[in-house]
Amino acid sequence: MLIYNIHPGIGIGPVRLGWSPAEVRTAMGSAPHRFMKTATSEHPTDAWDAFHVYYRGSPPTVDFIELGKSTEFRVRYNGIDIFGTQASDLIALLSAETPYDPHDRELGYTYVFRAIGLSLWRPFMPESETDPDGQFFEAVSLGVAGYFSG
Repeated sequence: MLIYNIHPGIGIGPVRLGWSPAEVRTAMGSAPHRFMKTATSEHPTDAWDAFHVYYRGSPPTVDFIELGKSTEFRVRYNGIDIFGTQASDLIALLSAETPYDPHDRELGYTYVFRAIGLSLWRPFMPESETDPDGQFFEAVSLGVAGYFSG
């Protein structure tokens, strides 16, 4: 199984923030599925299953990397299994290093750790300690410095 490590300010797995689309495709080793995230997206998104790379600027460079939960790979940050650690435990572990944004408009579903450019997302918040929905995050993202600033 592939393991992708998160390195704030650098990248996730083989992909680096600031790289060109050609550098990303070379590192990933295969052609991506390409799509426009929104009608107003500046550039197409490159996607390999649940590994998505977003570009900005001219020439385009990686400004955001997002990985969804997948059976094809695991994602780790400082040795912590992002998708295998309960959300409450993961928030506590990351918060010990850097605070999350307590004013995020989607707080509870999304936790943004601005200082390291990292965000976590889940589609549900658990209604109780025994509710299986929302107990684990389903996406993790890493942005360039300042990505989550406003």
